[in-house]
Amino acid sequence: MFRHSYEDMLVMEQALRASDLNWTIIRAPWLRDTRPTGKYRTMKNGHLSDPSKISRADLADYIVKHLIDQNTFKARVEISY
Repeated sequence: MFRHSYEDMLVMEQALRASDLNWTIIRAPWLRDTRPTGKYRTMKNGHLSDPSKISRADLADYIVKHLIDQNTFKARVEISY
């Protein structure tokens, strides 16, 4: 079922990079239905060590707080606890 999902993700990211849009790619690990903590790690254009999980609420918190953050435009952000 997910055989080509990583390849598809790379194609999507390449299409974004080729565009003139102000995009941000956010890579999240296992999404959980748990309470928000407000405490999570992020890494811009790099890889987090041992990404494991994050609540949907904390992911949403990050997205809302960074919608117009020009420091994340044209960047890939990893997020996890």
